[in-house]
Amino acid sequence: MPLKLTGRWWLPGKDHEKRDATLGHEQEQFVRLTMAQPGLGGEFRPKLIVGELSDGRPVTIYRARMLDATGSQVAYGGEATLIGIRATSDKDLRFRVMSVSYPQLDSWLGMTFVNSNAATPFDAGGFRATFVQHAPSGLAKGTKPPAKRGWFLRLSTGTPQPFSELRDALLRRVTAFMTLARKGAITPCELRLGRAESDDPGDIIVVTPAIGVQCPQRSPLLWCRNADGRVGIYLDRWLLNGPRFDDIYDLYVSAVRTPGMPSRAWFVTLMQALEGYLRVSQGETASYLDAAAREKLSKRMLEVAREPSMNLPRAYVRDALPPKLRHIAEWSLSRRLRRHGASLRAALKKPAVGSFVMLSQLRVPYQRMVEVRNLLTHTDEPHPNRHIMGWEEPRVLGRFAKLLLEASLLRDLGMRDDEVAEAIYLHYQRHGSLQAWWDNIERAR
Repeated sequence: MPLKLTGRWWLPGKDHEKRDATLGHEQEQFVRLTMAQPGLGGEFRPKLIVGELSDGRPVTIYRARMLDATGSQVAYGGEATLIGIRATSDKDLRFRVMSVSYPQLDSWLGMTFVNSNAATPFDAGGFRATFVQHAPSGLAKGTKPPAKRGWFLRLSTGTPQPFSELRDALLRRVTAFMTLARKGAITPCELRLGRAESDDPGDIIVVTPAIGVQCPQRSPLLWCRNADGRVGIYLDRWLLNGPRFDDIYDLYVSAVRTPGMPSRAWFVTLMQALEGYLRVSQGETASYLDAAAREKLSKRMLEVAREPSMNLPRAYVRDALPPKLRHIAEWSLSRRLRRHGASLRAALKKPAVGSFVMLSQLRVPYQRMVEVRNLLTHTDEPHPNRHIMGWEEPRVLGRFAKLLLEASLLRDLGMRDDEVAEAIYLHYQRHGSLQAWWDNIERAR
């Protein structure tokens, strides 16, 4: 059911120019505020629009802008609606508490955790975290508040944080963690904010089009109930890695949560995430030369390129060559993949569940993964085997990339190798069929 809220709206500092309007969203990019002409004074990007709902609650639309003005109506869009606060500027949107609820969170937590550890706080990325129960508002879905109390992950800090930082960094990273752990397109059911440190999830309800969208659920890679209280450690490491891995998290989440993504785009997205992970995690170790030798070689090559006898275009030497030389001594992507795959095979070599086909027994086609990646990202690159086997080959190669990335991210959380091996096996029980699928493609080439 689409959200529909009525009230009176105005720009901060212009409460004498109130307008009746209806706030709603369907499956759009923005929350949408619709009112009669002439709107709110003709401003195209008012940033904030404030108001009062028909039930008397204050409300703020965050990062607002005019969407369209046709006929007798004006429509404004916003990235989020904050119900319970009327802000005059971004400085008012600073909070000490952020609480987020996800679909079937109680099932993922498990009854043992719910009954014994729910109130036990833990540190997570510089925040104090705990799981708490509270009655959801139902506003994110446009429904009446459910009678059943739901579970929230509550994160608090002594220093108020800007809403933009909480939403664009903290919420994004927590949602990426839940996407990996629960192996599905996870979106928050509800987001709450609080300005005072207290035990409740917060009195300010955040509404965006993405919050409350129901997505299909799959069997989790990581069950909280099987983690023996270590979920706090895992989340802490995930959030602390966030500044380095945010782009990788985003690529992984986009591949997981975008239904119907074409197989080639899906493969390239996962390969880009895996390549980024290798570059960030391996750093200077993934180079043929140490930093001093690489710098010396780059400097000498620039000197030679500037010599008149080389007759190179000045713009090329000045603009194009230096960025290329920064990566002159790095391993090739194929070598990075092979070495990383070998380390995973060695770490996860013991089958956790019987003698089935495990990651350590897969014959991962590293070279072909790189070839197809290059063909799809550099379509003019000459290659003896330009033909890609329809939609199947990128889909199968994408599964290999996804498996390698997920195993790596689980290990980075601090999970024991036997636990990672078991989690990967339990979710990828079709390792054998994955290998057979790839072998069939190879024979058909």
